[in-house]
Amino acid sequence: MQAIRFSLLAVLVLAVSGMLSNDVSAEGEMHFKLTADIDLEDRELSEAYGDESIEEQPPSAYTQFSNSARSREWTEIGTWNSEDLDADFSFTGIEFNMWWVEDDEDENYNARMQMRWTLSADGNEIAHYQDTGDDEYTCERDRWDPCEWVGFMEISETFVAGQSLSVKIEYQSFQDIFIFYNDMRDDSGILFEGSEGGIECVTEPHFYGIAFYSIDGPDWDTHLRDRLAIDFDVDVSCDAVIGVDVIAEIYYESGDLYDTWKYTNYLVNGTEPEYFWFEESISEAGNYTSNVWIQWCNGGEQCVWDLREYTNPVTIEFQTEYEEIRYFINDFPDNGTLDTDIDYSVYYELGPLRSWESENQGVSRFGNDWTTIGTWTSEDLTDNLSITGMQFSMWWVEDPDDDDYDADFQMRWTVESDGEVLVVADYGEEDYNFECEQDRYDPCLWILRYNFDDRLNQGANISVTIEYKSWQDVFVYYGKFFNSGILLECEGGCYDAPVAFIDSISAQQAEQGDSVDFNGSAIVNYGEITDYLWESSIDGPLSNFSSFNTSNLSLGNHTIYFSVNTTNGVSEIVNATIWIYATPVATAGIDVTGYPSVPIQFSGVGSDEDGTVVLYEWDFDGDGVFEWNSGDNGVEIYIYNIEGIYNATLRVTDNDGFTGTDVVRVTIIVVNVTIDDEGNVNVTDDDGEPVPSLSTIFAVVLVSLVALFRRS
Repeated sequence: MQAIRFSLLAVLVLAVSGMLSNDVSAEGEMHFKLTADIDLEDRELSEAYGDESIEEQPPSAYTQFSNSARSREWTEIGTWNSEDLDADFSFTGIEFNMWWVEDDEDENYNARMQMRWTLSADGNEIAHYQDTGDDEYTCERDRWDPCEWVGFMEISETFVAGQSLSVKIEYQSFQDIFIFYNDMRDDSGILFEGSEGGIECVTEPHFYGIAFYSIDGPDWDTHLRDRLAIDFDVDVSCDAVIGVDVIAEIYYESGDLYDTWKYTNYLVNGTEPEYFWFEESISEAGNYTSNVWIQWCNGGEQCVWDLREYTNPVTIEFQTEYEEIRYFINDFPDNGTLDTDIDYSVYYELGPLRSWESENQGVSRFGNDWTTIGTWTSEDLTDNLSITGMQFSMWWVEDPDDDDYDADFQMRWTVESDGEVLVVADYGEEDYNFECEQDRYDPCLWILRYNFDDRLNQGANISVTIEYKSWQDVFVYYGKFFNSGILLECEGGCYDAPVAFIDSISAQQAEQGDSVDFNGSAIVNYGEITDYLWESSIDGPLSNFSSFNTSNLSLGNHTIYFSVNTTNGVSEIVNATIWIYATPVATAGIDVTGYPSVPIQFSGVGSDEDGTVVLYEWDFDGDGVFEWNSGDNGVEIYIYNIEGIYNATLRVTDNDGFTGTDVVRVTIIVVNVTIDDEGNVNVTDDDGEPVPSLSTIFAVVLVSLVALFRRS
């Protein structure tokens, strides 16, 4: 049986390279997948794959009545069209499938969803499928985990090269739904079962595409690491035995190599379209690209590697920050060294290893029990480690020269530190048994993750004893491309984070413009300090030095934050507070000259940049006693009776209790008024000098008083 797959696409991932074929006819399948542009206007049937699923919410397929009752009605989801067919194809059956889920934000009705599909060729209807009777469906899962609806009908038709196909999809449901299509997992569409003739036998697998994307969603919340998944589909035919190997080189956005992954799977009598998916962990956020080599081994022919560059970047973000340290098994167990660096110049094959016994007279095996492969020990730790998880990995394969038993392979890892057992890790259930019947140059990866919360202190070491049991002899591999060993996972960082301290701030409150000194320090357990960071809740970043001073802080209550950046991460932020205030400004007015017993008006004012003035006070004679005050303003009249010079002081107080002062000079002089024979009035001081014109009005007043006195 052969498969030709069509799909609808939002983003085309990797194009298919050349396909070799011959003239052998075989049974076949043809699969159309629903795809669409993001705006859903250009719906197509295509043989390409998208790298993400389209989620679409069709119009409601019910009528809502005022009493909350609903009635279903057939409602169109959409129509998809294919390009012209490039070959004839006869088919005897059609399978329709759609990934869907109920809308959990709609009222909780029993959806009882039904679908119907109408298939046409060049506008002429050739098939109509409809759920009837008890064919009613419910799917109350999360939207990232939809259900698959499937319908099948037998029909005998032939497509002719040059025809185009279209499918109209309708549904009815008592509840709103979402549908999913376009990518390789949500492969909604139509599968045609073919008959003899019309499709050539493909002698090499048909590689349709590869999706390279980040995994997220509620089910990954507990994982410290984010994952990248690689998806790919192949079609194989002619009852060939097909081997599929994938090596993916993952690159940073800069072009530097991040990691190399390897995946192996075999298809025996690969007559069905096959879908493969594997994932690996990414330890750093960022953008990634990849080179992917796929090796096809067809029907005993020589295997060929096919390089496919996938340059569309994938962005990795983390829900939880973490760090990891990988210890590789990097030599034979008699040397017993765990190393954080892997030697890529050589790899080790250990085996064949045997954990079972046999009777001399027969081939029966017994006594399969845990058997030690070896113990490996690290060097002493140079720093403290805080561990939150461990992952164990071992490359292995069954011995092809041993009798063909079901290996039921299991592993157990015992981790110790200075003789104290920390972890004994295995799958713990007999159901978790593994087989690997591949060639010795192409082993399988055994992997186990184990939650662990403990601290390893500086000077300690890590040792691991690895055991296994299997009903068949095995080989294990490490070094070079085989990253067998232990991965230590540390939430927030493996090493103790740096600790920051605010040693001193020269004042808890200061007047704006005053210089304030800041001093900080840090304890760094691992790595080196790269910089410091002082920040203000009002002014933002202040300095990148451990100590500094500034006179430029803005008014207000500042929270001062201090942290330390190191090559091992950032410290927790510590903080302190400081209040920068402004004092009120008093303005007493300009200097004035007056005369005994003549009133002088004082008009003092005050202002406050960060508040209000609440008290005005005057000390008119400069003796330090403020004999007048008001909460409203600084306007007052005062009479000096004795000549002299007085420093009148205005003091204002703001709502924070701070004061400001200003002084006005008051000069009180005695004047002499004479009237000459011609009736002119002359006003002079004691020295005979004319009094300034500002005093004339007061002189006039005095003269008037003298005149009145004389008449009396």
